[in-house]
Amino acid sequence: MIEEQSTGGALHGKVVLVTGASRGIGAAIAEASAAAGADLALMAPQLPVAVSKRITAMGRRTVMIAGDVGSSDDANRAVGETIRALGRIDVLVNNAAVLEVAPFLDVSEDSFERVMRVNVKGVFLMTQAAGRQMAQQRAGVVINIGSDLAVRGRAGYFAYAVSKGAVLQLTRAAAVELGAFGVRVVMLSPAVTNTELAAPALADPVVRDELISKGTLGTFNEPEDVAAAAVFLASPAARTVTGCNWPIDAGVSAK
Repeated sequence: MIEEQSTGGALHGKVVLVTGASRGIGAAIAEASAAAGADLALMAPQLPVAVSKRITAMGRRTVMIAGDVGSSDDANRAVGETIRALGRIDVLVNNAAVLEVAPFLDVSEDSFERVMRVNVKGVFLMTQAAGRQMAQQRAGVVINIGSDLAVRGRAGYFAYAVSKGAVLQLTRAAAVELGAFGVRVVMLSPAVTNTELAAPALADPVVRDELISKGTLGTFNEPEDVAAAAVFLASPAARTVTGCNWPIDAGVSAK
């Protein structure tokens, strides 16, 4: 199992691979992991140069990987490059996702397949590739970034909600099998978060107020809120947390 004691930060000496690492929640998790002492592998469709520079400025090592999580070749290559450059892989954060908004009756087959390819198949491929290495190490953590829509519906978000519901069950099923190797698998589910993706909605006062009203705290997430939760789940402090969904939603799930 992951060591219970560490120094120099909650993730000191660990190697974390983050997908969708170029911006938003992925970038925030990568930077928070570095601040907690980890070295980072950063995967995105294009090399996340700006994020890498900020992390190396903290004195941590990085490797950048351009790739498509929905490709088995790219998933295996990402894990291989992480190990070659940084020596091992201790934590995988499956953050990469796509969102396509349309009413249910207008969702095209192509749109549905694009969402499933990244949001579900990508999580499966990356988890399997990293899980093989973690099983050999007899230790590791997989954190899947879900959504409050994994457990509730919302008009216009059919494909996205279905994909995150699938990731929740993927999390549970993988945790059952990988637990025998000392590997934990957890889903972290934010509600609306103040990222570039949500910026247009949050800029509209009516929509902003409607989104805020869905929770109990009268606010919404910043990327750093999600990142702090991810660092905790990746750390030895959460050593018995696995196979579950952690909402981070300002109280949305309470209603």
